[in-house]
Amino acid sequence: MNQFEELFDRYVDGLLSQEELHRLEVWLAEDSSHAQQFMLWSATHFDTRVALQADSLRDAVTANLDLRSGGSPSRLRVATEDNLPNQGRMFSWMRYGAVAVSASLLAILSLLVIQSRDQDVGDANVHKANFVARVIQRIDCVMQDEKWSLTNPHEFEAGQSVRLSEGLAVLEFNRGAQVTLQGPAELEIVSDNSGFLHSGKLTATVPAEAIGFEIQTPNSRVIDHGTEFGVSVDANGNSETHVFDGEVELFATESLEQINAGDSRAARNSSQQLKETMAVRVPKEAGRATELIPVRPEDFIRTATRAGELPEDLAAITKLPQRHDLVMWFEAGQGIQLDGDSRVISWQNLATVGRFSGTSSHTPASSAWQVHAESRPRWEANHFANRPAIKFGGSERNEFLATTPILTGANATVLVVCSFGQTKGVGYGHILALGGHTRLIVERKYFDAVGTYSWVWNYNKTPRFRKEVLEAKRIIPVDTPMVCAIRYNQELNIYELFSNGQLQSSGETIGSLAAEASHVIGCDGKCKRFFFQGSIAEIAVYEEVLDDQTLLQASLTLMKKYGISVGRK
Repeated sequence: MNQFEELFDRYVDGLLSQEELHRLEVWLAEDSSHAQQFMLWSATHFDTRVALQADSLRDAVTANLDLRSGGSPSRLRVATEDNLPNQGRMFSWMRYGAVAVSASLLAILSLLVIQSRDQDVGDANVHKANFVARVIQRIDCVMQDEKWSLTNPHEFEAGQSVRLSEGLAVLEFNRGAQVTLQGPAELEIVSDNSGFLHSGKLTATVPAEAIGFEIQTPNSRVIDHGTEFGVSVDANGNSETHVFDGEVELFATESLEQINAGDSRAARNSSQQLKETMAVRVPKEAGRATELIPVRPEDFIRTATRAGELPEDLAAITKLPQRHDLVMWFEAGQGIQLDGDSRVISWQNLATVGRFSGTSSHTPASSAWQVHAESRPRWEANHFANRPAIKFGGSERNEFLATTPILTGANATVLVVCSFGQTKGVGYGHILALGGHTRLIVERKYFDAVGTYSWVWNYNKTPRFRKEVLEAKRIIPVDTPMVCAIRYNQELNIYELFSNGQLQSSGETIGSLAAEASHVIGCDGKCKRFFFQGSIAEIAVYEEVLDDQTLLQASLTLMKKYGISVGRK
């Protein structure tokens, strides 16, 4: 067996490294006979799925084969996206007994042509992959089907229902509409652009390509005209529709069965056009008139703040010297959703706004959340230099926010603008906990100092605990704002703690911070202890280590913004 046959075997087994893949591509490009040999191996190999998943490998094969018209693609058993193990369209065939090599080769060549054509068509197709609706975010969520192990709770077909006991689930319909479902709730998936809310609350955000998105309830029918709206169905069967942006058309109906049967008598009232800031209640009792009610956006949890509520130029919020490496950026004056008691439901991650679309697989829009009212920190409009901040109540209130999963790199620079509150008991508390096997914690040390530590555990299934602690040298008075900064770089062994631009302490790194995890603001990573008492105005987390000059510039920018004297060390 020559070295390229060995490479082919490793390719079939999915074991090729990037270097080996490159070698195979070069060999294929050298001579057309090599491409033919590759196809011959593929056609005669037992139990082979020839995926050609790397575009460069496919191109190397097709560029060196004389693909002539002929053959009959319709006879081929072409695998669909539903039954393939990896994302994207792939070629797939199996060797059945004594199939002739020439026939197999013809099938392979035909599939190559089909795949190339299908890919061109797919790029222009506005519909996404084969799902009717799917879960794209989960926040403190318990799904009944998952709890009882009945079905895959992440993708849903028409006729299936999403049932939540608690928490939030964000669903994306195939046409593009996104729905935030608040547990307890039950939403039946009707089609790729409609659903039936049997109970609970939801918020729908509808892009232009999904206009006409529809939510039905036992006694109403809401049709979108390009908008964001909320719908609720209470325990007594009454429904409400609240419009936050744009316009919807509302039909009060007796039953879904009458609508489907085309019975014109089902519409007890003529349709109503509801615009922004309007809301309607539809009573359960048939024949009773709908009633206008005050719109209450605070009663509905929304996945993200509307773009119109943020400044067009995010750099105007804080003139940070560098923004392209930000993975987390929270500012208390932006992207805040409050409940009726001025407590924080969600806090939008500005690092993802405007960089990628909300459906990007690389950096999806994200927020820090608290779905439980009793654990929400309070938002204060004027705190530091007449700027907003979020106040956490410590162990007496157990308040915190946890992010949807955010991908962080191996290294980090963290800046936090915060102050300590007056404590009656334990002053110790975590300000920010970055998740992963190696964690970076920014903490309040005792009553009057700031610190940080990183720790790592559970290597090779053997519990192991390592901890590196840094503490500031300065005493921090209560209710005095400060800029705390940490730099962490495993390769360069940089681990430093700064206060208002001044180096306070340094130590040894102990592991990579890389993780795609939920990160916690206001307590430990498990959300069970070390609750912070104090206020936080801004958080910026970079996935790289800022150099000395850039870090100092960022610290001074934040100090000036929040009225912190340069003389404070």
